[in-house]
Amino acid sequence: MIYLKYLNFLFIKTTKVAGTSFELALSKFASPECIVTPLTNDDEIKRKSLGFRGPQNYRYSISEFKKIPRKEIFKSALNRSIPQKYWNHIPARDIKKRMHRDEWENCFKVSIVRDPFDMAVSRYYWDIDTEKNRARISFDSYISLNPSVLTLNKRITHVENQSCLDFEIRYDRINEDVEILEQRFPALQGLSSVFKQINAKAGFRDKSKTLADIYRDSPKAHRIISAVCKEEIELYKFEIPNW
Repeated sequence: MIYLKYLNFLFIKTTKVAGTSFELALSKFASPECIVTPLTNDDEIKRKSLGFRGPQNYRYSISEFKKIPRKEIFKSALNRSIPQKYWNHIPARDIKKRMHRDEWENCFKVSIVRDPFDMAVSRYYWDIDTEKNRARISFDSYISLNPSVLTLNKRITHVENQSCLDFEIRYDRINEDVEILEQRFPALQGLSSVFKQINAKAGFRDKSKTLADIYRDSPKAHRIISAVCKEEIELYKFEIPNW
């Protein structure tokens, strides 16, 4: 998550959508009062090497500590960590609870959407990250056992079953849509060129197989995704893989 306070611009980070690369690029435009949540150690090293602003303003202030829910304090104690007000992949419903009401209602909310058939494959290669494990757990089995991964991004961007977004960057047209954002927010001039130079968390997926190849061998996964993601497939006119 990044909140550019001076622009009233909120980026809500979904999963397996090049969100880390976009977040790294967007942090170039953060000022001291903006909210920037932490990434992994490797990604923070990359952000620092780029000279961009790192994690800031994501923790509770001292005056807010008395208002932290007990459940959150208990969870942090179990993990031996400090409660965080905002975090990576924080759902919109939690951002809404934590932001000032006027800021939430007036900010321009942005996220990235991706074809669920494509996203599911990317998620599989990320979670089942070795050839040995993939020989043991097929894509069909993975989706059958983990259908909840298909609705994870919806649970991040929706509040009370309604999308909170004002602008959706399409993964398959990501460069085009980032340029549209630049036109809408002149202060972000240069964002698209910075983004094109960053490629975080790449290299996990087998590029030799097309979606048609994968789903031809995984009919069960094809049926589950078609059913679970029917609404978004129709809404965004995503293409259903055929062979």
